[in-house]
Amino acid sequence: MYMTKYLMPLSLLFLSLLSCKDSQTETKTEGVSVLQECIEAHGGQKFKKAIIHFEVGDTHYKMKHEGDRKFYKMTKSFDNGVHEVTYDQGLIQYFINDTLQDNATYNNRIVSMRLDGFLYTSSIPHYFNANDVLVSKLKDVTIRSEKYTVLHITFKEIPNLPKNEFVLYLNRKTHIIEYMALRYEHLMSQLQFRRMTNPREVGGVLFQDFTPFTPLDENVLLLDLYKKYNNAELNNLKPVTYSNINVN
Repeated sequence: MYMTKYLMPLSLLFLSLLSCKDSQTETKTEGVSVLQECIEAHGGQKFKKAIIHFEVGDTHYKMKHEGDRKFYKMTKSFDNGVHEVTYDQGLIQYFINDTLQDNATYNNRIVSMRLDGFLYTSSIPHYFNANDVLVSKLKDVTIRSEKYTVLHITFKEIPNLPKNEFVLYLNRKTHIIEYMALRYEHLMSQLQFRRMTNPREVGGVLFQDFTPFTPLDENVLLLDLYKKYNNAELNNLKPVTYSNINVN
């Protein structure tokens, strides 16, 4: 009797742990499946096979992919001529009137944020289809009276590198991202919440403008930003609008 009395709770605990493990596996598997549907809804393979041009304000951007290799270019005119920045697999080069500039003459972090950082977040969810990405489906949440599917995106940890983290809020019928929360190195550690607007398809690729918001409370959790948005407790920044979009 003494052994039976204590073995039964242990067996129940073991079954509970197995059930919890199976649930986590299903959540992650389901998350990957939903992410693939989201990627397809945003253009799928057409995105990485295309050469994409667009403008934001008076800045022109170009994106090109060759397999897993990506090439970015940003061009803007100033009083002293045409400034052009290129990004090729981590290598950033800055030109003024086609003359390569020394690294010491510009702030590399700011330049990287405005080119690599901006185009990376503009390419979500396409770059999340990679081996270092960890995706989980969380419980649905309600944002401004609408229910959304929630995907939590993290990455395999690499020592001495920043921890990036994204939360995608998908339309439950179309799988299109309508809101997004970001903890991203190029935002200089500042959390951001985005409301996606004006979805339109160009050349089979979905483009969306967005309005960014930042928290008033620096201690708020990324997963709780949508609650702050619901309560109008975020600081809204200048909207970002994509124009003159061309997809070849």
